[in-house]
Amino acid sequence: MRGLWRRAVVAGLAVGFDLLGVQMPTSVGERVSGAGAWLTTRLRPLARAGVVGPMAITGSTGSAVAGRALEQWSRALPEGLGLAAEALLLKEVLSVEAVRKAARQVSAALARDDIGTAREIWSRSPVLAAVPCDSLDATEMAQVATSRVAAQANSHAVAPLFYYAVGGLPAALAYRWLSAELAHAPEGRFGEHMRRLAMAVPAWASAGLMKVAAELRRADSLGAERVQRTEGRLLQAPARAATVRVMSGALGVRLVDQEGNAVNVAGRSATPDDLQRAGSIVGMTVGLAGGLLLVAGLAWKTFGPRGDAR
Repeated sequence: MRGLWRRAVVAGLAVGFDLLGVQMPTSVGERVSGAGAWLTTRLRPLARAGVVGPMAITGSTGSAVAGRALEQWSRALPEGLGLAAEALLLKEVLSVEAVRKAARQVSAALARDDIGTAREIWSRSPVLAAVPCDSLDATEMAQVATSRVAAQANSHAVAPLFYYAVGGLPAALAYRWLSAELAHAPEGRFGEHMRRLAMAVPAWASAGLMKVAAELRRADSLGAERVQRTEGRLLQAPARAATVRVMSGALGVRLVDQEGNAVNVAGRSATPDDLQRAGSIVGMTVGLAGGLLLVAGLAWKTFGPRGDAR
């Protein structure tokens, strides 16, 4: 099993593992995490010096090389075991269930007016913990959480799958470096442009899929299209905020994008129910992305080069 068909199967397994909470064996996980920590430590002096461009190139290249080595290792295993191993490695750059879980649990706590529990869940969530919530009231928490859930539908789900489909584990791990590690580096024009460029194409693809998901979840897909058209003009609005704009229009609420800009200011305030619906729309968006990849893989298997269709 090779080519795009193999990647479609691996991506489906990876999303399934993520949703089920299947973990990589501890010894392998520690080695992968250790390699990432080692690379980050070695490049941190560049970040402190403000030399973000070389850090971006070196970090993404190193991640791609590591991804290629891991990919070759998994493909040397028996086929079934190799597919599972590669899927577990890909799962490490996905956070589909973490996004859905954050939306589900925080919305449930806010719906009960239990803001203390909501803040406790928020502080433990890898999706929300980066944004302090101590000074936020219930309405502000619903707005910020809905914005974060919409944004991470792309950065933690669709984009890694997109880059895996295009370039396998090397591309997925390189993207993860640019989107995660480089985000914490000092501002630098070259590195920031690299990160924005890497996020742009999958962000627009995620936005398109999210419009379809909104329609399937009985949200306002026409409102999503309107907000994206009026506030998301190409080259004028940040591409990585495309999913926030679509979610804002689909739910009819005011949100805040990753740049801190207000989105759909004419909308109403977000509620816990909106946050729960956002998690549902994100789940459907990822499902559509996986379905498209599966169709592409089947087409490759059926019509592609015979040597790659096995």
